[in-house]
Amino acid sequence: MERWDKYLVEEEEGEVTIGDFFDALNKAMPNAFQKALGGVWDKKTIAVVAGGGLSAVLGLTTGGLSTTAQVGIGALSSALLNKGIDQLTTSGGVFAKAIAKLAKDSQVSDSNRTGMANYFDIDDGYENMIGGIDSEIGEEFVKNGLYIDYLDAFEKIKKAKDRFGDDEDALKAFLALPIREVGIDRTASQLFKAMMRGEDGMSLPSMDNRKVDATPIA
Repeated sequence: MERWDKYLVEEEEGEVTIGDFFDALNKAMPNAFQKALGGVWDKKTIAVVAGGGLSAVLGLTTGGLSTTAQVGIGALSSALLNKGIDQLTTSGGVFAKAIAKLAKDSQVSDSNRTGMANYFDIDDGYENMIGGIDSEIGEEFVKNGLYIDYLDAFEKIKKAKDRFGDDEDALKAFLALPIREVGIDRTASQLFKAMMRGEDGMSLPSMDNRKVDATPIA
């Protein structure tokens, strides 16, 4: 079976982590990422994090704050890094709105879909089937599906962060947690298909909660 999460990272082996997920959000929606931080990190810090990724900055493979962090950000401490991560985990509303906006404004053809687009863009066949993402069903999917799904995921991310604590080792362990453990385990098309079928208690109001054969139209 094809890996659902392969679009977030280039490697085909290993788990996609919360750190990988935040890095993907930073690259896909830098304005939302900066807004979510609320000024905790300055633009230079964000740029360094974007260049090397949170895992690299924290030195997950080197046992301490990496050279990139020390040289690129100067006296950035693990405490400041932790404060930024805390801010990100409490910004589910910002990211959920950004994902919803991308879903409405940035649907792309299947052949051009890459990276984070797989987590807001549905298959062309599904778009054709419902008459576009701006159709009644499409709007319900964005509002009741994607938006709620990401709000829920960030609630779980925040609880996980609280559970791990605040020191540097705890922060590393948190960022290394697989995102499937906080419920981010399917693409937008997989979520849409589940909602069309009425699975997991999800539904589209205009479908009158009827389960349907969610077969896309080419």
